Amino acid sequence: MHQLWTGVPGLALCGALALGGCATGARAPERTHIEPDLAPVTTPTDAVPLADTSPARQPQPIDRQAAATYHILVGELAVRRNQTEVAARAFLAALRSVPDLDLAMRATQLALQAGDDVAALEAANIWLQLDPNDGDAREVILRVHLINDRVDEALPQALAVVDGHAAGAEEGFRHLGLLLARVPARLGPSALALMERVRDRRIDRAGSALAYGGLALRFDALDVAEKAAREAIAENPDDPAGTLLLAGIKVRRGDIDPALALAEQAFRSQPRVTRGDLRMSFARILLEAGAVEPAAGLLETAIKDDPDLVDARYMLGAIAMQNEEWPAAERWFKSLIGTTRQQEALMQLGQLAQQDGRYEEALGYYSGIDRGPAAFDALTRSAVVMAHLGRLDDARQLLQRVRDELPQAEQQLIMIEVELLVDAGDHSAAQQLLTDAVEASPDDADLRYARALTYERAGDIRSAEADLRHVLEQNQNDARALNALGYMLVLEGNNLDEARDLIDRALVIEPEDPAIMDSKGWLLFKQGDPAAALPWLQRAYTAFPDPEVAAHLGEVLWVLGRQNEAHQIWNAALVSDAAHPVLTQTLQRLVPEK
Repeated sequence: MHQLWTGVPGLALCGALALGGCATGARAPERTHIEPDLAPVTTPTDAVPLADTSPARQPQPIDRQAAATYHILVGELAVRRNQTEVAARAFLAALRSVPDLDLAMRATQLALQAGDDVAALEAANIWLQLDPNDGDAREVILRVHLINDRVDEALPQALAVVDGHAAGAEEGFRHLGLLLARVPARLGPSALALMERVRDRRIDRAGSALAYGGLALRFDALDVAEKAAREAIAENPDDPAGTLLLAGIKVRRGDIDPALALAEQAFRSQPRVTRGDLRMSFARILLEAGAVEPAAGLLETAIKDDPDLVDARYMLGAIAMQNEEWPAAERWFKSLIGTTRQQEALMQLGQLAQQDGRYEEALGYYSGIDRGPAAFDALTRSAVVMAHLGRLDDARQLLQRVRDELPQAEQQLIMIEVELLVDAGDHSAAQQLLTDAVEASPDDADLRYARALTYERAGDIRSAEADLRHVLEQNQNDARALNALGYMLVLEGNNLDEARDLIDRALVIEPEDPAIMDSKGWLLFKQGDPAAALPWLQRAYTAFPDPEVAAHLGEVLWVLGRQNEAHQIWNAALVSDAAHPVLTQTLQRLVPEK
């Protein structure tokens, strides 16, 4: 039942790793149920005293340091349990007791991770009071106000960003534009309104038109962007940035050739030493618009202008990867070894070697990645490669070491190890690993779901059903569990009515999930209605041409008398996975000679 594993965090990643897919970092902790012993966060001094008939006593001073220590301990415990909401509130309570810069930064960070804007705003305001010159605190306050559409409250912080920039107001405007460009697209009008109000109050400051135009381009306000670009050109005709902004607007409108001609004018007006950077920046605009071929040509010219442009070489390698031009991609990435982009280049080279089956070479590349966001991914990929080389024990030891060093990623690492064990046929070890994890977190839906699938693969359907029913007791709207349990009941064939109820509920929650569509189609087929099953399976196969879905679709076509189409579907699936158990069993039943 391979289709069901796609809903398990970590396991989908592992599948991508095995195929040498896109690099993926550590999975962010999901919000969990707040345990009774951690909520609400209080101190003994918060309690309301019982009525007391003894003589009145003088109030005792609150030991603020002790209160802060208590809250910090509660917060650290919540962090270990991945309860970021509780942790944020606990650190904020500590901060209220003892204003401290490190506490303020930690409370703000946790509140942002938890999505608690109220706590983040309070903590960031205290942070700014403790360090009035800290730009990071000011940016948090600005962003929280803006994402809540409070332009008036955001305005003082936006003005301070411009006025307080160390490199002057022009750079301040540019920096503000970059900050505002990060908000969701739905807040584009608010971001533009805020920038416009800042410009009104700083009308004499250079650089505001350019920043405003770039922000307008980000949010597709193209007429506004063009007006600002022309204003910037009029203010400073010798600065190519205004002309390039105008060219970028033409790109967004689809006028690629006129945009390139205009951009080339700007490039040629500048000294050769700066042209490479300008070409590379404009190539990014072309790539965002999907104009890959002209972007690649611009990058190659940029490298001729400046051979040391490592970012341009990396971008050309990425374009070659996208075009599946593997030798060219490998050449570009190898040219980056020994440069500032070496870590990212090694990751790409490792993926290329891994997908080509050059596992020892892939390990060598991954072993060179020792810092930055790619380091975690390199370790997990190394474990997958070791398993491919038959070194499963080494892979497990590596994953255990990473778990010890990064407890916050423990669940993801357990899931990867489980998939390696299952792929190796060691279902017993996979079940034991998951059972140990479930005993530590008995209501964790991801762990229960994963264990259910290992039970199912091992043929222990009763245990699998028990885990899935436990998940649904905790959350009756868990679409993965609804589909998995429904599909298992379809395969058993003993309770198709309950199977239909479960699968239909899953479809209401996730109507476009191809795994659920496949379950629905297979249920209808098992109920004796292949004609009704066919459109469900066709939709599932179009979205997710998995061998198991192909097996189902082919069988339905076969029963409907469309054998030639069935053969086409099966043959395509055999190319991708000739040993898939559901596919091979289907062919043995229906077409023994295959």
